[in-house]
Amino acid sequence: MPISGSHCDASEALRWRNVELERKLRSILEGEESMEEELRMTWQHIRLVEERLCSELDELEAEAVDNAMESRAQITLLLMEKLSASNELLQSLSLNNLSHSITSLTQ
Repeated sequence: MPISGSHCDASEALRWRNVELERKLRSILEGEESMEEELRMTWQHIRLVEERLCSELDELEAEAVDNAMESRAQITLLLMEKLSASNELLQSLSLNNLSHSITSLTQ
Protein backbone atom coordinates (compact mmCIF):
# COMPACT_ATOMS: atom_id res chain seq x y z
CA MET A 1 0.00 0.00 0.00
CA PRO A 2 1.43 3.33 -1.02
CA ILE A 3 1.64 6.09 1.60
CA SER A 4 -0.26 9.15 0.62
CA GLY A 5 1.39 12.57 0.52
CA SER A 6 -0.69 13.98 3.34
CA HIS A 7 0.13 10.97 5.51
CA CYS A 8 3.88 11.51 4.85
CA ASP A 9 3.55 15.22 5.61
CA ALA A 10 1.72 14.50 8.87
CA SER A 11 4.28 11.89 9.84
CA GLU A 12 7.16 14.26 9.03
CA ALA A 13 5.48 17.05 10.98
CA LEU A 14 5.11 14.74 13.98
CA ARG A 15 8.80 13.78 13.77
CA TRP A 16 9.82 17.45 13.69
CA ARG A 17 7.47 18.21 16.55
CA ASN A 18 8.93 15.29 18.49
CA VAL A 19 12.49 16.58 17.87
CA GLU A 20 11.41 20.07 18.96
CA LEU A 21 9.79 18.72 22.14
CA GLU A 22 12.89 16.65 22.95
CA ARG A 23 15.06 19.80 22.62
CA LYS A 24 12.74 21.72 24.90
CA LEU A 25 12.76 18.87 27.40
CA ARG A 26 16.59 18.76 27.40
CA SER A 27 16.67 22.50 27.89
CA ILE A 28 14.22 22.29 30.79
CA LEU A 29 16.18 19.43 32.39
CA GLU A 30 19.43 21.37 32.03
CA GLY A 31 17.72 24.38 33.62
CA GLU A 32 16.53 22.21 36.51
CA GLU A 33 20.03 20.81 37.02
CA SER A 34 21.42 24.32 36.99
CA MET A 35 18.81 25.48 39.51
CA GLU A 36 19.48 22.45 41.73
CA GLU A 37 23.22 23.21 41.70
CA GLU A 38 22.52 26.87 42.50
CA LEU A 39 20.22 25.78 45.33
CA ARG A 40 22.94 23.46 46.71
CA MET A 41 25.49 26.27 46.55
CA THR A 42 23.09 28.71 48.22
CA TRP A 43 22.32 26.18 50.97
CA GLN A 44 26.03 25.63 51.56
CA HIS A 45 26.59 29.39 51.71
CA ILE A 46 23.76 29.73 54.24
CA ARG A 47 25.31 26.99 56.40
CA LEU A 48 28.69 28.75 56.33
CA VAL A 49 27.10 32.07 57.26
CA GLU A 50 25.17 30.38 60.07
CA GLU A 51 28.39 28.82 61.42
CA ARG A 52 30.16 32.18 61.26
CA LEU A 53 27.29 33.93 63.04
CA CYS A 54 27.22 31.26 65.76
CA SER A 55 30.95 31.66 66.26
CA GLU A 56 30.63 35.45 66.47
CA LEU A 57 27.73 35.08 68.90
CA ASP A 58 29.83 32.78 71.10
CA GLU A 59 32.63 35.36 71.10
CA LEU A 60 30.20 38.17 71.97
CA GLU A 61 28.68 36.13 74.80
CA ALA A 62 32.14 35.41 76.22
CA GLU A 63 33.02 39.10 75.98
CA ALA A 64 29.75 40.06 77.68
CA VAL A 65 30.47 37.63 80.54
CA ASP A 66 33.98 39.05 80.92
CA ASN A 67 32.62 42.60 80.94
CA ALA A 68 29.97 41.69 83.52
CA MET A 69 32.54 40.05 85.78
CA GLU A 70 34.87 43.05 85.49
CA SER A 71 32.01 45.46 86.22
CA ARG A 72 30.96 43.39 89.23
CA ALA A 73 34.52 43.41 90.58
CA GLN A 74 34.73 47.20 90.15
CA ILE A 75 31.37 47.72 91.86
CA THR A 76 32.38 45.41 94.71
CA LEU A 77 35.64 47.31 95.19
CA LEU A 78 33.84 50.66 95.11
CA LEU A 79 31.26 49.46 97.64
CA MET A 80 33.99 48.13 99.92
CA GLU A 81 35.81 51.48 99.76
CA LYS A 82 32.58 53.35 100.58
CA LEU A 83 31.81 50.94 103.43
CA SER A 84 35.31 51.41 104.82
CA ALA A 85 34.99 55.21 104.60
CA SER A 86 31.58 55.01 106.31
CA ASN A 87 33.04 52.86 109.11
CA GLU A 88 35.90 55.32 109.58
CA LEU A 89 33.43 58.20 109.77
CA LEU A 90 31.29 56.34 112.31
CA GLN A 91 34.34 55.53 114.42
CA SER A 92 35.45 59.14 114.24
CA LEU A 93 32.01 60.35 115.29
CA SER A 94 31.88 57.80 118.10
CA LEU A 95 35.30 58.88 119.36
CA ASN A 96 34.25 62.54 119.20
CA ASN A 97 31.07 61.78 121.11
CA LEU A 98 33.03 59.74 123.65
CA SER A 99 35.62 62.48 124.02
CA HIS A 100 32.90 65.08 124.37
CA SER A 101 31.15 62.92 126.98
CA ILE A 102 34.37 62.44 128.94
CA THR A 103 35.12 66.14 128.83
CA SER A 104 31.67 67.01 130.11
CA LEU A 105 32.00 64.48 132.91
CA THR A 106 35.33 65.83 134.08
CA GLN A 107 34.17 69.37 134.30
